[in-house]
Amino acid sequence: MSWLPGTEAGNLRAFLSESLPYLQRARKVWLLVVENERPAETDALRSNDAAQHLRHHGINAVKYRAVGVDDEIADIVIEECRRLGADLLVMGSYGHSRLHELLPGSTTSRLLHH
Repeated sequence: MSWLPGTEAGNLRAFLSESLPYLQRARKVWLLVVENERPAETDALRSNDAAQHLRHHGINAVKYRAVGVDDEIADIVIEECRRLGADLLVMGSYGHSRLHELLPGSTTSRLLHH
């Protein structure tokens, strides 16, 4: 799983709820959070809450942190999925406007075309 750390709490809850049917079938779920070197405290708490929420639903979730900047996120997600042996990526994609996310070079666009 991957989402932008600045995602609003309501959007994150909806994202997690919509993901549950897929995640409940997994042997292990890694919550990949790509942050800058000094993440905001609220972002760290939000990702901890996400892991706890998934565990509450019986999902073996482990938070995993990677460090990077906006332009590197897609490459980091791809690299970490390979390294962890992930066979499915569940990712929130609309931290920006939908138009922005579909523009060439956006994280979502780069991941969808990989």
